[in-house]
Amino acid sequence: MLFISASAAKWLLASVIVARSSSFLFSKFILVSMNPFELLGLRFFLAFAFLLLVYRKRVMRTFSWDMVRKGAILGITLALGMAAEMLSLKETDVYLTAFLENMALAIVPLLTMAALRKLPSGKIIASVFIISVGAGFLTLKGGRPDITPGVIYGLLAALSYAFFIFLTAKYVKTLDPLSVGIWQMGFMGLFCAVSAVSVGTITVPEEGSTILYLLALVFLCSCFGFTFQPVAQKYMSAEDAGLFCALDPLFATLWSMIFLAEDPGMTGFIGAFLVIAGILLAEMSAESVKKVPGKLLLLARGKNG
Repeated sequence: MLFISASAAKWLLASVIVARSSSFLFSKFILVSMNPFELLGLRFFLAFAFLLLVYRKRVMRTFSWDMVRKGAILGITLALGMAAEMLSLKETDVYLTAFLENMALAIVPLLTMAALRKLPSGKIIASVFIISVGAGFLTLKGGRPDITPGVIYGLLAALSYAFFIFLTAKYVKTLDPLSVGIWQMGFMGLFCAVSAVSVGTITVPEEGSTILYLLALVFLCSCFGFTFQPVAQKYMSAEDAGLFCALDPLFATLWSMIFLAEDPGMTGFIGAFLVIAGILLAEMSAESVKKVPGKLLLLARGKNG
C-alpha cells in the first residue's frame, strides 16, 4: 500500500489535473482522423497494458473479485462519460466542453445527499443555480442560447463524471486505489473497443502527429492522470479534491486559446467565471462559507487602512 502525506497528495492531484486538462486538446487533434470509440479503445487498452506490466505484482497481491467488479463499474461509468466528451469535442469548442463537463463537481454533492436521503442545502441549491446561469452564458451565440448536440453531449459527460467521482470516493476507502485505477482502465479499453467494433472497424493511426498525440493521451493523461487521481483522493478531503478539480477547465481553456486560437468571448468568460464560482461554492464547507463575509471585511479594512 502506498502512503503519502496530505501535502504530497495535493501536489499529486494538482499535477494530475494539469495533465488531464491537456487531453481535451490532444483528443481534438486526433478526432480529425479517428472515431471516438476507436480513439478511446486504443488509448485505454494501451494504458492498461502498460500499467499492468509495471504494477503486475501489486495488482496480483491486491487481487479480489470485489476489486474487479468495482473496477468494471468505474471503468464503464467513466467510459460513457469519455464517449460523451469525445462526441462533444467533435461538435463544439474545447473550452465549452471542458466547462460543461466539469459541472459534475456541483452534481456530486447532490448525489451524496441523495444517497443519504437528505434534502440539498441552501448552499448546494445556490451553487447549482449559479452554475446553470454560467452554462447559459457559455452557450450564448449572437445573444441567444445555442443548444447544439455538442452542448448536450457535454452535459451527459458531466453527469457520468459526477457518478464516477461519487463512486471513486466510495470505493477507495476499502480497496487499493492504484489497483482499482488499473482495473478501471482495462474495462474502459474493453468497453470502448467493443463499441468501436460494433460501429465499424479499429484502424491503427499512421500519421506521425496522430501517433504522438495518442501516446501523450496514453502516458500523460491516462497512465498518470486517471490512475493517480484515486491515489491522491485517498489522502485528502472531498472538499479539497473538488477545489483542485476546478482547475481542469481553466487549464483546458488556456491550452485551447494558445494552440487552437479559440475565443470564448465576453459571454464565454462570464459563463466560465460563474461556473467556477458555483463549483467552488459547492465544494466549500458550511464553516468556510460562513467565514467568507468576515474575510472580505478584513480585506476591505486592510485596503482602507
